[in-house]
Amino acid sequence: MNIPVDVVAIFNTVGEIKPTFIRLENEDHTLGTYKIANVLFSKEEKYAGIYNIVYICDVQVEEKLKQIKIAYNLQHHKWFLYNH
Repeated sequence: MNIPVDVVAIFNTVGEIKPTFIRLENEDHTLGTYKIANVLFSKEEKYAGIYNIVYICDVQVEEKLKQIKIAYNLQHHKWFLYNH
């Protein structure tokens, strides 16, 4: 399932996108903003004719790093969290 999420990203002069912060729901069902510590991997993928840029990231949650998979949909300009 893909969950829409809020992401703050940096765009460089050649159009590359680097996500920097993400807003996720906490265990107590409130929204928290988390820093993306590292982008480990990114690639462009095409599903059913729709292009996405997929990112594997480490997110700093309290004192732990949590690995997440997010995607930026190029057609609709929306971010999604891949929920396993």
